[in-house]
Amino acid sequence: MKLFFDEDMGTSVPKALRQAQAPCEDILFPRPGGPLRPGATDLDWLSYAGEHGYLAISANKHILDSDVERQALLDARAAVVFLASGQERVFTVFRLIVRRWDWLVELDRAESRPFAYLLTARGRVRQVVP
Repeated sequence: MKLFFDEDMGTSVPKALRQAQAPCEDILFPRPGGPLRPGATDLDWLSYAGEHGYLAISANKHILDSDVERQALLDARAAVVFLASGQERVFTVFRLIVRRWDWLVELDRAESRPFAYLLTARGRVRQVVP
């Protein structure tokens, strides 16, 4: 599994997962000198994540409200898990991802792309795309 964290997620969680040596092929987030730099648009990262097979984690569920961005998710054959509230603390998000790790791995492995799910702080999931 390869994970991409949208810029709105910050860098603390992906860095903590790297530090913890999370068992995945790659953990990517926008950074200077990276393939996606800070300020990359939603259209840019959706396209990149879809093209390169990343499972994206984002707190920007408003992407689903924009016809253009929703269509970009579909066109890119992207795989996205949106945090339902987007207001969780860093530790809560880290713990949630670790707790739902097996589900994320299975989702990435078995679900046909494109897709998007909402993930609540309590670990409940609901598919919102296709």
